[in-house]
Amino acid sequence: MRLSPRATRKLKQNLTRDKAEALLAALQRAKSTSARTATRVPYASMDEAAVVQSALDRAIASTQRTITRLNQTLEPAEPPAEVSTSISSLAPHADGGSYTPLMPRSDQQTA
Repeated sequence: MRLSPRATRKLKQNLTRDKAEALLAALQRAKSTSARTATRVPYASMDEAAVVQSALDRAIASTQRTITRLNQTLEPAEPPAEVSTSISSLAPHADGGSYTPLMPRSDQQTA
């Protein structure tokens, strides 16, 4: 129950959050239906039912990850915190310069 790489690529390109949520709901309904059907089938096809359940579980998990990724992509990220140490906010230097250097210049060092 795998999609071809081309089909997977095409699906991912066209996938929106609404479509992903609809796909998730459909997969969950299919899993529920499959689980109910598995309880009424002969034991010989229980292995097949387990394979279907496993495939649906993987598809649901993948779709949930995709929805999470889409939500992160669509929602704006936290803006970076303001840095209060811009050059203009530093105290003027004693010689009238516009900033206080971290290290004194070599011509200002006293021996």
